[in-house]
Amino acid sequence: MSTDVLADLKIESKESSDALMSHKDILDGAFDSEMSYETRYLEIAATVARLQRLAGRRRMSSRLQAERAEIYMRRGDYKAAVRVLLPIVDVCATDRWDRCHFWHLFRLACCQRRAGKVPAYLNTLTLCFGPHLTSIAPKRASEALQKDFETVVSHPQVA
Repeated sequence: MSTDVLADLKIESKESSDALMSHKDILDGAFDSEMSYETRYLEIAATVARLQRLAGRRRMSSRLQAERAEIYMRRGDYKAAVRVLLPIVDVCATDRWDRCHFWHLFRLACCQRRAGKVPAYLNTLTLCFGPHLTSIAPKRASEALQKDFETVVSHPQVA
């Protein structure tokens, strides 16, 4: 190996060890309360999901992101859940992962409904009735979405 390559490896090695040293306290405070544990979990899961996406594992990334969205929903932070769910819906649609696509659209619709974003909610509702989704959607979910769709269409922000 040339001297330049060895020097680069030493620099890279030093940077890697510095990065490891700066993350040695990753669990500090994580076990102080349920909220601090969840917050730390959300941070770690976001990082792992990002790495999975960069490695070309979009479905694995989506599964981790879905877990994050469920935690945000349980906390009542529907806007954060919407931000996390939107890319998942796109991945499921692109990959024709139909059952997961419907499920995540349904969860997205629930969050948008609670967040009060009527135009975005209407858009999501219309996506729930795509030809490849209506055949796999559970009957009760479809009926609930249809009822909401009819109600939203008459909403002042839409009409």
